[in-house]
Amino acid sequence: MRGDNFLLGGVPITAAELAALPGDPAGLRRWLVKRLKDTGSQEPRDYSLFWNGLHLVRDLPVPPRVRAAAYRMFADIDGVTFLGGVTDQRGRPGLAVAYARKGDTGAVSQTRLIVDPRTGRALAQESWNLGGPGSAGDPARLVSYDLLVSAEFTDDAPPTR
Repeated sequence: MRGDNFLLGGVPITAAELAALPGDPAGLRRWLVKRLKDTGSQEPRDYSLFWNGLHLVRDLPVPPRVRAAAYRMFADIDGVTFLGGVTDQRGRPGLAVAYARKGDTGAVSQTRLIVDPRTGRALAQESWNLGGPGSAGDPARLVSYDLLVSAEFTDDAPPTR
């Protein structure tokens, strides 16, 4: 396994670099903003911060202090909404944060991160269509979801057959 097989901000990052990320929300935000600037990201800053924070807590092998900093960072990102208690598509209760974004057609899409408040582990990511021009009164519609049933990282070699 190569040491840089993870991506953050669209560019490779090593497990050692992930482990060294700042464990405070302001430091983590500064680090991410610099990385996004250095990589030439064209996405709006708050949108990029949300997505990169989501990847830190959902997909990457970061220490608990970094995951906690990412959760606290969400509270300071413009456009992130705390949805409170929700149930994922498997019926598991959790807490959700979301980011809504208006697309080119005027439709509003929302990405939700659902977290188990007891463990701090991500349970699910959901994509919702919240409507747009001509959809007044239409309810929000689930477009897609990913459930995380189990996620672990190891340094052990994969089994041989």
